[in-house]
Amino acid sequence: RQAHWLTEMPRRVDVVYSLELNEWQGEVRLQMNVKDMRRSIV
Repeated sequence: RQAHWLTEMPRRVDVVYSLELNEWQGEVRLQMNVKDMRRSIV
């Protein structure tokens, strides 16, 4: 639901995230929970 940001995103970003297990309707999946991001300086 945030696809409109795609055209404004830089080519490279630094991302802080955590990996979590998401259980919903009997299925367990690994998900990446993004905590923060910024334009990469490299």
